[in-house]
Amino acid sequence: MLELVIDGQAVRAEEGATILGVARDAGIYIPTLCHHDALSPSGACRLCIVEIYPQGSKLPSMTTACNFPVKEEMEVRTSSQKVLEARRLRARVLLAKGPESRAIQEIAAELGVETTPFTLETDKTCIRCSLCVRVCREAIGADALKLITRSEGAEPHVEVSPNNCIGCGSCSLLCPTGFIKMEEAGGQRIIWDTAFEMKRCSHCSSYTTSEAHWKYIEEKTGTSSEFGTVRDMCPVCRRDAVSAELLDLPEHFTTSLFTSDFD
Repeated sequence: MLELVIDGQAVRAEEGATILGVARDAGIYIPTLCHHDALSPSGACRLCIVEIYPQGSKLPSMTTACNFPVKEEMEVRTSSQKVLEARRLRARVLLAKGPESRAIQEIAAELGVETTPFTLETDKTCIRCSLCVRVCREAIGADALKLITRSEGAEPHVEVSPNNCIGCGSCSLLCPTGFIKMEEAGGQRIIWDTAFEMKRCSHCSSYTTSEAHWKYIEEKTGTSSEFGTVRDMCPVCRRDAVSAELLDLPEHFTTSLFTSDFD
């Protein structure tokens, strides 16, 4: 275990842990817009910037907390004047990029920022946080999105591969600014200017996800047939059906499933 100090509070942490993770475990708030615990950190939004003093050093430096590992006897300051000024500057830039984004507005308000002096000639609200790219690649495995940072004659942007996109909608759900639009109507899900046919639950007839996403899950997990009648059900109906089957089992078996002897 490593020992360090965050905002005057002595804390212990596992080697390899990030400043953000350790601070949150200690109940210390650090704002973020591009971070998700299930995905690799990127530091793109730069709202989690903190001031650090390495062991034995009196000279501080600034770094993003989400992707910087803690070190022995490090001192971290998460709300110094220098840190707050840096965050406010970043909030003003983000506010210019996505003035209609509620997520940006809320974080800016937390920092006391209501307006921005910057003007950006763009009708987009993409802040290039790369959450969509990371969830598609790391959590879903489709790898349908790429962040293009340099392109002749074009601004940095997210590029989608139509052949890889399965219309799962994860990118839209995680997008903090609402830039990635997803609509569902008439049995179709429209995302990235592509229409995907939706899959109906065989029990309640509600739409669950895209047919392409459903097929992708079956191919990845190999569960195309072994679930029998519950295979084509939505998660809620599947849960209810499995629960009903368990209730029909012998009493001694269900008792062993739902109770434990800890004495």
